[in-house]
Amino acid sequence: MEKTLYTSRQIFWGTLFGGPITLIYLLVQNFRVLEKPKDAQKTLNIALPITLALLLLVVIIPMRISSPVFIACAVAGEGIARNKQFQKSAILEECSLQPTWKVVLVASACLLAWGVTCFLAIFFLEITGFTIEAI
Repeated sequence: MEKTLYTSRQIFWGTLFGGPITLIYLLVQNFRVLEKPKDAQKTLNIALPITLALLLLVVIIPMRISSPVFIACAVAGEGIARNKQFQKSAILEECSLQPTWKVVLVASACLLAWGVTCFLAIFFLEITGFTIEAI
């Protein structure tokens, strides 16, 4: 079976469109393909708490932080992919590239998951009586 990886550019654009959940998925998938389970687990251990913190920030201060969160995640993800994974030229030598449609599909699904999670978090805060004015 041929190994297929996401490039750093695909990770950047996928994360920019799909958010932090996309970043986690794409990086972990690359580490798994590269047979680096410790790096995949480390990515999960670091990224999941950060993503939960970002979720709280987006829910509490939605207009001020949601776009910068996606941009920061995209830049960070591209840097991680470049430094810890392969460059595009190395991918082409040893592996093939993931198709663009797959990046769009993953990013769309993750964006939907992010939106539903934000909605549920806001809904939970509303029914528990927590408001932004209470901060």
